[in-house]
Amino acid sequence: MSLPKESIELLLATGRAQLSVQKGDDGEAFFIRPDGQPVGLKNFFAPTRIKQTVSLASAHSFCEYFKRFASTSSLIFAEFDSDSAKFVAMLDYHTPSPIEDGDNEPDYCEHVAHYETEATPEWKAWLGANRRPMSQVDFATWLEDNLHLFIAPPSDKTAPSGADLLELVKSLHGHQSAQFNTALRLDNGAYTVKYEEAIDVRGTIKSDSLTLPPFIYGGFSLFEGTGPYLVKARLKTRIENRKLVLFFETVALEKTVRDCLELVGKAIEEKTQRAILLGTPTPEKL
Repeated sequence: MSLPKESIELLLATGRAQLSVQKGDDGEAFFIRPDGQPVGLKNFFAPTRIKQTVSLASAHSFCEYFKRFASTSSLIFAEFDSDSAKFVAMLDYHTPSPIEDGDNEPDYCEHVAHYETEATPEWKAWLGANRRPMSQVDFATWLEDNLHLFIAPPSDKTAPSGADLLELVKSLHGHQSAQFNTALRLDNGAYTVKYEEAIDVRGTIKSDSLTLPPFIYGGFSLFEGTGPYLVKARLKTRIENRKLVLFFETVALEKTVRDCLELVGKAIEEKTQRAILLGTPTPEKL
């Protein structure tokens, strides 16, 4: 089967017009048609470099991706905020030359991996209740719904166990109609609250007290993909209109978050065998 004369002439003219296959600023191959229009050839040639931006959902995935594609020039940058950390791996970073040479070899910095820490549901539940005053019943319900968050560290003999907290829940629910009078702080930091409660239809009043532990402890992961961490909180109380108001306040909240984020960074350094640089590289490219 022969080609029409016009087609043959077009092919010959195209061939005569080409000096060579060229590459654009983006590295893609192309040629110029006789009418002056460029024709890309990227579908006929393998890419000359990797252009890829990925977002990873865990520190483990971030490290595995880095180890798979990293070169000796690859760098990891990090930016720490008050409640999260962002990690950026620049896999095709510029290559430093020997000191006697002095001319660094540039690269495109277009193969990038991102990872941003994400709070766990447990940590979100804890923060949602932190420093939030609750009624006696509301606090008991919250404790009951979140008993899985709490532990009793051996280092604190006053720390309530799961069974202790469950008993506290029952007591708070059981005395929700009581009238509270005073709340006294004991020498060990615990609170004892005194109350009066009608115990029969004849109006007999019973006076008693309820002792609350000074601290409660959470044992859970703050960020997805990290190990459990001990979170300490003060249990506080006050009486308003003879009703008991309860809340807890996390001890050294900012330090707790910062310590956990630093542990994430150290784990990434250990797994990638690469020191993390504090800062953000070429933000306009990211």
